[in-house]
Amino acid sequence: MTGQPTPDKTYFFDDGSAVLRVEDTLFKVHRTRLAAASKVFEDMFALPQKVGDGKDCKEPIEGSSEKNPIVVAGDKEAAFRDFLRVLYWQVHETMAFVRGPRTYATSLPMLHVARIAHKYQAVELEKFAISQLSEFLDALADSPAFMLPRAFCAELVEVVHLLAKADRDALEAKVLKALHKLDLAAVLCACEALPVANQALEGQAYWEALRRHCAPWHNFTPAQQVRLLVGYHALSQEWHSLAMAPAQMAWTCKTLQQAWADAAFAPAVQAHAPDDLLGRIDTMRPLLVAAIEKDKCVPECGSWKTALDFLAARRSFVAKRLHGFFVQAAAETAIVKNL
Repeated sequence: MTGQPTPDKTYFFDDGSAVLRVEDTLFKVHRTRLAAASKVFEDMFALPQKVGDGKDCKEPIEGSSEKNPIVVAGDKEAAFRDFLRVLYWQVHETMAFVRGPRTYATSLPMLHVARIAHKYQAVELEKFAISQLSEFLDALADSPAFMLPRAFCAELVEVVHLLAKADRDALEAKVLKALHKLDLAAVLCACEALPVANQALEGQAYWEALRRHCAPWHNFTPAQQVRLLVGYHALSQEWHSLAMAPAQMAWTCKTLQQAWADAAFAPAVQAHAPDDLLGRIDTMRPLLVAAIEKDKCVPECGSWKTALDFLAARRSFVAKRLHGFFVQAAAETAIVKNL
């Protein structure tokens, strides 16, 4: 807030009862409407105000005039306007929005509403905004080539972090599904700035960056580039160990060892990049199952089931700790380098 505040052109009602200042904009709205939607504003307006007459007159009621507005700190004027827009929607306006298309232009305001509504405990507005964002991410995941701007991606990560666990998990799942349409450098920077690490999202973002084959990764920070290189090496080494696994284990029979090698080095599997460990495992498994049905040495041989269980366990292990292949491995590499 640097200059003289000016009234908002839309949300400065003559009959408004609360004047709010957000950055250099004044909003004059209705206390009853704000209090009905937001627990924070309800409690704020319930606080006793110092009033009086003549010599006993104290400070004017905060928010009662343009000269004494309620100063709202930490919010952007455009974002707060989006919040008020949804707050003041009529039923037909809400229905028109819900029935309309899910686009970046319609979803950016919902991102703002989700953040503001969470801050002021406007529970119903927060739920509405999250539901609209979820629908947008679902549509985005299946849409033609389109990349979301960096600022949107960064704020999306921040909003996911703010939510309660159930809402956070649900929206994060949508983000992961649409990750191939997000600016990954922005996602990673936002993850690194979180007070509590989101290892699942950060690990998937690094893995998706490798899938795009966008080296030399111009938009990534030097530290992120190092993690990508370390992750590439770590995942490639993990695949090498997996491909050789049966030959080093006592529970495998000769028939299984050959079937495993044939599947691991099949053209369809090798078509995936060396670091695409999950892609290689997913392609290898049906080939191994087909070999089991065709070449099982004896009916009672248990090596095959053990092999499939082992493959499933390795896939689960890798998927759950993708973050470690990049961040933890990079940290360990730095420690060794400094010894």
